[in-house]
Amino acid sequence: MILNRLFGFEPVDQEEEIDRAEMKKRLDITQQWHFFHLCSSCDIFDYSVLIRGEKIQKEQITHLLNETVALEVLPGTLTEEDIEPLFWIWGETAVVAGRENRFFIVKSHCGENDQKDSKCLRICRSREFTFGHYLIPELSIGSSFINRDFQQLCFAPEALVSEGNSLFHCMFRIDERDVPCFYTFRGQSPSIDTLSARLMKSQKESLSRLLNKEVAISTAGPLSPGAEKTPEGYELEGHLYSSGGTLPYRFRFPRKLLNLLPDQECSTIKGKILQTNRLLFRGDFDSFHLSGNRFLLDDLLTLAGTRDLNIICQNFVLSNSLSGEDLRKLFYYKIPRGGKDRMTSLPFSSRQKLLEHLPLRIREEFITVQSGSENIDELLDRNSRLLEELFKGISEGKLLLSSNIKLILQRETGTKLRENGLVRLKKLMSKMGTYHSLMRLDGKTIQIFLGTLNHRVLCDLFVYQPKNIVQLKQYLSRNRFNELMEDIRYTQNRIKTDQIDINRVCDSIERFNREAAAFIRKEKEKNRRDAGKNRL
Repeated sequence: MILNRLFGFEPVDQEEEIDRAEMKKRLDITQQWHFFHLCSSCDIFDYSVLIRGEKIQKEQITHLLNETVALEVLPGTLTEEDIEPLFWIWGETAVVAGRENRFFIVKSHCGENDQKDSKCLRICRSREFTFGHYLIPELSIGSSFINRDFQQLCFAPEALVSEGNSLFHCMFRIDERDVPCFYTFRGQSPSIDTLSARLMKSQKESLSRLLNKEVAISTAGPLSPGAEKTPEGYELEGHLYSSGGTLPYRFRFPRKLLNLLPDQECSTIKGKILQTNRLLFRGDFDSFHLSGNRFLLDDLLTLAGTRDLNIICQNFVLSNSLSGEDLRKLFYYKIPRGGKDRMTSLPFSSRQKLLEHLPLRIREEFITVQSGSENIDELLDRNSRLLEELFKGISEGKLLLSSNIKLILQRETGTKLRENGLVRLKKLMSKMGTYHSLMRLDGKTIQIFLGTLNHRVLCDLFVYQPKNIVQLKQYLSRNRFNELMEDIRYTQNRIKTDQIDINRVCDSIERFNREAAAFIRKEKEKNRRDAGKNRL
């Protein structure tokens, strides 16, 4: 173990393997923690080390690690803002804890047998490579959205190749410096000219946000045949996706663009990019998964791992009897064009993932049937309702998805459901006339009604007003009252941890109101009949 060798820690018998959830419980954020991400040719860290202690010299450990392992070392001091982003990046992975929780070692998802190449940085999860989002921003041309991914970042790229490609250049003016950038797109067509111009305009805005500086474009256009084909710099490779197909791209930018970034603790270019990406990801973590401030099934599938995709595309789709046509209506919608309806979609970067994991019959129908939602509002509504069903399935333990997917669904769908549920609950709590009418009946009649009422309905009725249950104590047996109090506390705790939906409590209150109102009506009718008999 590297920590034992470097720091003279006790042997491995003081180490134990735990899961990520247990680590989160043990990580005392009130203490000072230093972390060191170690990575080679992958944007996901090979492994991360967290060490507790104010006396630890971060610079010294960084130097020792650099001397000992042939990996980039990204040091940092843990803050509360790091917790959720770091746990997201680590994913579902084993953790080694040692020295009575004084250090943790977290292994990444990056495969142990993956090829290591110091000349390139492989990008395993595009949505988390936030630095790339500023270099190649999301685009839209007319009503068509263009999405993108990132495959690798090369530090010693080859010469630009004109054969079979479209080459462009753009001279950005930043902080009174010329920053020349070059673009390679596979193929040649007028649409590529339009796309490159739109991309440069979007980059002007995104680079301004990244660098917090004013950015202008001096010159831009197709690269002339006699231009330099081996410009210095680094090259980001990936794909652009639109309804018309897939377009491979390469974007080359010079070192002076990186020099405009804020200084980082890493001296190498690769380390500076990774450290910058870590800070950008942490800052954008709350919204990095959204499609234009809308949370869609496409966002969820794009972020999901293989296991989660199998559960969603197989178990959930089949159990909800969703057809290929039903699924298309979650991604495609109609827009009028020349007197006819034309199909289009919002950014759909998870299409390939979806098709790979769907059952064969549903996949074939998804591809062949040309249908979609009637309009974008219907598409958004369908997405919202499906994600609510998915979230409920997770909350009820019917679907066992990873903690990352639970986190994202909780933030986007669970929070919305909770807010809507609280509004509904507030209205119900302000109209408790049926309950008060019941309490005005005689004790024996109240006892009869409570004896017929479902126990869970009675429990949910007092979850948000536990003090009122004292009114019912005289009408319940001691055992049932104690059991009810225990169930109320249990339900309150499960609501706090989002294991029970507030809407379930609202449903119970509505059921109580219906059954109590019906019972009161019957009692009044009975009393009227009895009063009539007595007069006779």
